[in-house]
Amino acid sequence: GLAALVIAGITAMASSGKGKYKVNATLTDVTEIRQAVDAWAGAGADVTGVSLSEICTEGYGYSKAAWCSVNQYGGTYTVTANTNKSFVDVSISNVEVDNSLALGNQLAPMSAERCTRAGTDCGSVQVSGSDITVTL
Repeated sequence: GLAALVIAGITAMASSGKGKYKVNATLTDVTEIRQAVDAWAGAGADVTGVSLSEICTEGYGYSKAAWCSVNQYGGTYTVTANTNKSFVDVSISNVEVDNSLALGNQLAPMSAERCTRAGTDCGSVQVSGSDITVTL
């Protein structure tokens, strides 16, 4: 009885902590991805033709980054030029739905619109199920 409750509580805390870790690690990944885009194109330059494979090419400083092949949730990152050619759209797939809104809210202040949180009034962060796209 009591042991089962204690184990369930510990498991829930560990799961919650793991989710927070993944959110924080994803924020770091997205920051590095934007830095890699700048290394590839030049800061503030036209990013037409950018992709994850381009910024992960040896010579731009990120070819060995784990995010070149997998994200924190076992999915992938996708990097494409936004319609505003100085911005990129970074898509994050396979995000645990339990963490997707929290991650979206954490990405909002670093997004192109510098929103306070993800949602209908923040066009630079889109959360849809387990997929998130942020414009940087």
